[in-house]
Amino acid sequence: MAATAAKAGASKTTSMNGRAVLPAVRPAGLGMPRMSRKARKVVVRAETEDVVAEKKEEKLTGTIDEEKKEGTGIVTASGRVSNVLPATYAINPLDASRPFRRNVYTFDDWARHRSSDRYWRHLLTMPQSSIVRALAGPTLASVGVAVFVGLMSEGLDAGVLPSWWNGLPNPSLVPFNTTGFALSLLLAFRTNSGYSRWWEARGIWGKIVNRSRDFTRQAYSWLEPERAERVARWMRIFPYVHMCHVREDRNLEDEIGDKLSPYEAKALLSATHRPNFVMQVMSDIIREDPNLNPNQLIAIDANLTEFADQIGASEKILKTPVPVFYTHHISRFLIVWLLFLPLGLWPQLKWDTPFVMVLISFFLLGIDEIGVQIEEPFGVLALEKLCATIEGNLLELRDTRDKHNDAKTAVGPS
Repeated sequence: MAATAAKAGASKTTSMNGRAVLPAVRPAGLGMPRMSRKARKVVVRAETEDVVAEKKEEKLTGTIDEEKKEGTGIVTASGRVSNVLPATYAINPLDASRPFRRNVYTFDDWARHRSSDRYWRHLLTMPQSSIVRALAGPTLASVGVAVFVGLMSEGLDAGVLPSWWNGLPNPSLVPFNTTGFALSLLLAFRTNSGYSRWWEARGIWGKIVNRSRDFTRQAYSWLEPERAERVARWMRIFPYVHMCHVREDRNLEDEIGDKLSPYEAKALLSATHRPNFVMQVMSDIIREDPNLNPNQLIAIDANLTEFADQIGASEKILKTPVPVFYTHHISRFLIVWLLFLPLGLWPQLKWDTPFVMVLISFFLLGIDEIGVQIEEPFGVLALEKLCATIEGNLLELRDTRDKHNDAKTAVGPS
């Protein structure tokens, strides 16, 4: 074993001495310690990786079985065990409608978006609005309080209530006017913070789109043809892997399809951090190319580093919400404010109060709901379409390279 290692080391030294143009220190991404031995094996030893993946799968299955027996975890859709308690909260109807809001606008979409008839169109479609359905509970609660206030007030005037009943409080609207300003500021901040997170997430995916094109162009231009195609194939997979990393409603195995060989797919699916796995595979493939000079290595590694940065930025958004005590406080403030508001409105509006409460509750709760929905932006962004766009662009780059090579072959050397 020691002799084998020594032989491998000598071979590597000879190779490095034979390439005097290589820098002493390689770029960070291409010269970094191997994060995943599996990634390396996918590149150089397919059969060995297949065996390793099978063993890992057996080990993972055994771990799942043990935790299921002990009752320490919950088996998720991916087959892994999650050590968290089952959800005990009500599912928001807006979660089910999220896939239908993932749109990439075309020129026709923008024309319809700017159309002056949007006011009537949006008003007429309000009954089908998912926000209306999501806010039905708290809105009906505020209306119920308004109806209760009306019945109690009418009963008191008619003398049908017990003699000990002195009536409901009749507060002035001054406290509501005073606190309403603070409430509006809180709601504005809530929406702005959610929008900032949404826009940051869209910027992350914009960089992935741009960098994937540049990275693939570099691969086709600088790497050996066979090696360039392997890198490009993994690059076409990367957006789907990243999407499934930040989404819980996507199955990576379905997204991969037949884009990878069976042993590659198995190795990828068994990885703990799948985006890092893809990055390491691409890095290992590039590192073995004998034709790259130091400047090309630095340029191509800059794109790999950018991909790693965008993975981290996505995880930052996904794992760090707006401080939860802020969300809790504004929810309490808003619902208490709405539930007490009918007491101040009844003396002036009487039985118009329930109808007014429907409008006030819907619009104020809707602002808060929009902020909450876009706070986790990956569920509302059209990532599927962005992934398909990236894949189509990269396949077009491959076709362009092939056509250019065919044209050069037909013309002959100049």
